[in-house]
Amino acid sequence: FVGDPDLRITEAAIPDTLQAQCRQIRDCLGYHVSGMDFRRTPDGPFVFIEANPSPQFGMYEAETGQPIGQAIAELLATS
Repeated sequence: FVGDPDLRITEAAIPDTLQAQCRQIRDCLGYHVSGMDFRRTPDGPFVFIEANPSPQFGMYEAETGQPIGQAIAELLATS
């Protein structure tokens, strides 16, 4: 997807049920932190691609302005 010139990276609110499923996946895999990749289909549903225990989030942080690195650092500091 990185080479896709039409790709748009945007912040997206995800349903509570999907958030819960992400936590279940993370817990089943034994990850403390995980980056999960999704694509959203043209008609709306999210399609799960992968769960990564060492996500690269710099591109997402730069595109969306979300303080992902700070949030992960705070989580790890309090764990």
